[in-house]
Amino acid sequence: MNDSMQELHRQKIREIAGDYEARGYKVLVEPDATEVPPFLAGFHPDVIAYGQQDSVVVEVKMGTQRALSERYRELAETIRQH
Repeated sequence: MNDSMQELHRQKIREIAGDYEARGYKVLVEPDATEVPPFLAGFHPDVIAYGQQDSVVVEVKMGTQRALSERYRELAETIRQH
């Protein structure tokens, strides 16, 4: 990912995190491995937002790389199971 794409990626992450914070969620931006729930071990989400009624895992996708699409499907299935 080039510098401009990386900056767009970071901006979108900040925007999403701010939106969840404004709605009262406790937000972790680019959490390290110790902050990720055990069932998500091996994944590196961009944002995890913890609310009173639910929690949200966000991975910001930039571009259309096929290899990443399979990884996102795997992440979605793992989350769906929990």
